[in-house]
Amino acid sequence: MGVIHPGEWVGYLSCLDGLPHAYSGIARYGARTLSLAPADVARIFERDVATYRLLLAPELAAERKLAQFIIEGMGLPLVQRVAARLCDLGRWPYGEDAGPVSPLDHISQEELAMSVGATRPRINEILRDLASRGMVELGYGRIVVRDVAALEQFARGE
Repeated sequence: MGVIHPGEWVGYLSCLDGLPHAYSGIARYGARTLSLAPADVARIFERDVATYRLLLAPELAAERKLAQFIIEGMGLPLVQRVAARLCDLGRWPYGEDAGPVSPLDHISQEELAMSVGATRPRINEILRDLASRGMVELGYGRIVVRDVAALEQFARGE
């Protein structure tokens, strides 16, 4: 699961190799999607190296984040993975590790569970525990990170 914000783009790999996207998307609220044909994207890349680098940077950051996610998934306890995922999902999706964490609206506990390899009841327990510690606030269909620093420290096992 990832969150794509207005103005961001996805689909870089498909533009390069011509294969179908490896994922699909669901808009949680009104959205407008623009699409370019792979040939148009290729022309942009060939003509303008600066634009190519600009469009490549998010894909590289996402790849690094994916590698980190896989490593964490293999070694971190579930509660720490959930804490890390809450911080990641509330930030710009391409690996920025600083800045504010936006409220997570319309992300179900079931979706959060799938993103960390857990069950919904276990996620509910973990979220309630994090809320009791003052790190998050839970609402209907909403999770708000209240103490980013504490949640990040918890995710790192500190």
